[in-house]
Amino acid sequence: FDNVTNYTGVFIFQKIDVIESYKFKYHRYSLPTKNISYQEFSNSLRDDNNSEYKEFIWVNSISLDKERWCFKSPTIEKLLDKIRRNAAELGNISIAIFQGIASGKDHVFYINEETIKKNGLEETIIYPLLKGKDVKAYNIEWSGTYVLYPYDMDSKVIEENELRVKYPNVYKYFTESKNLLSGRSYFDKSNKQWYELWNQRKIKNFFKRRIVVPEISNKNNFALTDKFFGNTKTYHILLKDKRLTNYLFILGLLNSKLINYFYTQLSPPHAGGFYAYKTQFLVNIPIRFGSESMQCEISKEVGYILNTHSREEKNEHIRKIDHMIYDLYDTTEEEIAIIEESIGR
Repeated sequence: FDNVTNYTGVFIFQKIDVIESYKFKYHRYSLPTKNISYQEFSNSLRDDNNSEYKEFIWVNSISLDKERWCFKSPTIEKLLDKIRRNAAELGNISIAIFQGIASGKDHVFYINEETIKKNGLEETIIYPLLKGKDVKAYNIEWSGTYVLYPYDMDSKVIEENELRVKYPNVYKYFTESKNLLSGRSYFDKSNKQWYELWNQRKIKNFFKRRIVVPEISNKNNFALTDKFFGNTKTYHILLKDKRLTNYLFILGLLNSKLINYFYTQLSPPHAGGFYAYKTQFLVNIPIRFGSESMQCEISKEVGYILNTHSREEKNEHIRKIDHMIYDLYDTTEEEIAIIEESIGR
C-alpha cells in the first residue's frame, strides 16, 4: 500500500523434540550513524563479538515466561533493576494517566481562529487543543488549534434543542457539517447524538494541573499544563500529590536523561528511533523521591527552566537536574556512561 509504514517480523520455526533447557542467540541491530558502504556494514554484522551495529546476547529458555519477552544483556538488566529499586511506579502515584479526546471527525471538531470568526462560533464551548507535535520537553508550542466541545462541565452532552437555542452559530456549523459527520457506524449502535465526539473525556480533568506528553516521540518530552485539551496523540498524567512543587519535581525526573534511557528500554521502538508514550508503558516509570531537600532542589531548577527564555540558561539547569537525578538513583560513573552513550546514539 502506498504511504503506509509497517513493522515486519520474520519468524522461522522448526519442529523438534521438547528440550527442557536450552540457549539461543539474540541479535539486536542498529543502523549506521555514519556513511559506510553496504559491504562494510554487512561484514561488520558477521562478527558476533566485534560489531558496533549488532548487540549479541545469549538467552536461556528458563528466563522465558508468560510475560512479554525483553532481551537485555546482564549489564543492562542490572542497571534497569537498580533504577527500579526503592522506586514507586508512576501509575501508583497518579490519579489517572489518560489519552486525549478522540473526535472521530477531526476536520469538523478541530478548528482554528479563522473558522471561529468566519462562522461567529460561540466560544463558551470552544477550547484550545494540543496536538502531539505541540508538546516539547518543559515547553508547549501551541499550533493554534481549538476543539468544539458540545458538553457541559459534568461531561454530559448538551441536548440538541439547548444547543440550537444557546449556541445557534455552533448548531448551524454542525448542521452544515452533518454530511461530514455521517458515516460513523459505531454511532448508529449507541445513544450518542449525531454531533457528539467519538470519545470525549472528563472535561474537568483538562482544567486541572497535569503533565502532558506526545504519544509518539524520539525522546522524553513532558510538559506542564492546566488549560489545554488534548487529542489522541497526547497522554495526560494527573498526580495524587497536587502540589506545584511535586509536579515540578516529577516533571524534572520524567525529562531527565536517566528516565529517558529507562523508557527506551521499556517501550518498543518504532521506525526512525521513535517510541510510544502510552498508559501501558508510562505507568511503569520508576519514581524515586529521595530526600525532601533533593525534591526541593530539583523542583527549583525546573521552575527556572519554565521561567527563562534563554536556551543557554535552560540547558545549564537541565544539566544540573541530570546530575542530581544520577545521584538520586545512585548510578556509578560506568552506569552513567552506558546511559549517555545510549542517548548519544
